[in-house]
Amino acid sequence: MTNDDNLRHLLESVARGNISSDRALEKLKNLAYEPVGEFAKIDCDRELRTGFPEVIWGQGKTPEQIAQIMQMMREKNPVVMATRINPDVYSLLQPKVRGLQYYEMASICAITPQK
Repeated sequence: MTNDDNLRHLLESVARGNISSDRALEKLKNLAYEPVGEFAKIDCDRELRTGFPEVIWGQGKTPEQIAQIMQMMREKNPVVMATRINPDVYSLLQPKVRGLQYYEMASICAITPQK
């Protein structure tokens, strides 16, 4: 089910009286999170709510997990960034994630739109 389908179902449930508005509000708070395996949830609407896009906290994640998260986020965002990335992790990520750039001084890697 897409987020649109989930939202429609939730609104119809409120309209029919099957769910309270307070319970619907609690469900809406988590509607925009998209799971990545068993290790991460992406906040798909963070930029809409806060003005800042979701960023991957790289510390404690494997290069495979970071690559998987980046690839999922890339489908929805033109810019994807991971923080707390050391050069060794970047060297493992680079062949897995097309267009990945590394910024050593900041310890981040990012995918940005191609010019």
